[in-house]
Amino acid sequence: MRTEGLRERKKLDTRRRIEGAALELFEQNGFEATTIDDITAAVDIAPRTFFHYYSTKEDVVLADYAAFLRSLVDLSGNRRLRVVVDAGNGMGGHTVPAVLETGAGLAQLPLEVIPLYFELDGTFPNHEANPLEPENLRDLQRAVVEQGADIGLAFDGDADRCFVVDERGEPVSPSAITALVAAREIARAVAGGDDVSQVRIVHNVITSLAVPEIVTELGAVPVRTR
Repeated sequence: MRTEGLRERKKLDTRRRIEGAALELFEQNGFEATTIDDITAAVDIAPRTFFHYYSTKEDVVLADYAAFLRSLVDLSGNRRLRVVVDAGNGMGGHTVPAVLETGAGLAQLPLEVIPLYFELDGTFPNHEANPLEPENLRDLQRAVVEQGADIGLAFDGDADRCFVVDERGEPVSPSAITALVAAREIARAVAGGDDVSQVRIVHNVITSLAVPEIVTELGAVPVRTR
């Protein structure tokens, strides 16, 4: 029931934002319109069609996002993996079904996703959506072991950071993950014809010194950023 209520509020909020943006656009272009009925009459479409068209824009963006992320890693030859994902009631609960499952209409990957806290809830009732804090990984670690999973993923609130837990429920060093991804991306760039000396790998200031050392050893250029 709580999830349904959140969905309805999100739909209402989306409708209001669409109305506001449409009325503003009409005004900027010299048209007089005070309601959505004025706009739909002017462009000769039904209000239902209008809202369906604009509300599906979000789905299109999410599908493109999911397709792009999938293009970065080829899983076609992998064995089926059992993956526990802790979204921490953040945006990962919205994006993970699209990227790792079939929520965006993409093909099924060789993954079995076991969800934890996928319900979007800005009060974060289960734990803070910050995987850098060890206490926020406890539920994921326990679930990985109990489910006999191959890997666990913990996302932060806006799902732009991900922490990895191995099959034993032990945290994997983010620097190790960064080095692995860097090595793969350097190899892919070189395979695509790029001069390795022109390949740049961006890492943050808290990354282990091993990361820029590995990047340099592979012939690429490490770039430190905040």
